[in-house]
Amino acid sequence: MFQINEVLDLDGQLYRILKTAGDQIVWIEVENKKAFPSLIHIDELDQVVMNESLTRVSDPFSYLLQLTPAHGSKEEQKRDKYLEIIKPLVINDQFYMPKVRAEYIKQILRKGEISKPYLYRLVRQYWQRGQIPNALL
Repeated sequence: MFQINEVLDLDGQLYRILKTAGDQIVWIEVENKKAFPSLIHIDELDQVVMNESLTRVSDPFSYLLQLTPAHGSKEEQKRDKYLEIIKPLVINDQFYMPKVRAEYIKQILRKGEISKPYLYRLVRQYWQRGQIPNALL
């Protein structure tokens, strides 16, 4: 079975599992600056495991779990601000669906707090680095 936030290596590409959706898994390429979450059927993953094309690897961003920005620091304030901005999208159960994601992106952008490219960068960073607040540091 596959775990949420587990990092997998598929033929040299790292992927992070973001969620399970029925008989599919939502994952994202960890090192691709233009990646978005995508779906893969569990049967396909099982097949590549059997072919030995897929392996479990250690999380390259596990160090983020130990980081503790000083209370009240700029680092902490930025992290918390960015998390509040992207929160409506990343807590949505269907964030991986392009139409749903696009609607939330529009809603966030209407507030005028952030540019579209920077918003995309933040949500990717959040997903690729483990779906934790410190992913935004």
